[in-house]
Amino acid sequence: MVENIQGRLMQHVQEVLRIKDERDVHRVKQIDYFSKFKVHLGKQQELTRQLNEKVDEFEEYRIGSVNSRLLDLDEKAKKTKGSTKKSKK
Repeated sequence: MVENIQGRLMQHVQEVLRIKDERDVHRVKQIDYFSKFKVHLGKQQELTRQLNEKVDEFEEYRIGSVNSRLLDLDEKAKKTKGSTKKSKK
């Protein structure tokens, strides 16, 4: 009777230890996964920051380009007005 109880107790202890080991393995896998995800997220954030910088640079370039084209058109219009005024005189 006592041996039967001891045997069942040992089986129970072994089962509990096996479950604990499985949980530890699962926990380690989760930690690895989330640490890799954290690294991936950091890379994505860095790429997003770089992309935003490039977009800002492009916007500045585009605005500058549009402004210079407008100035060129304005100068051409002034020259054209000046030449038509001279030809009318």
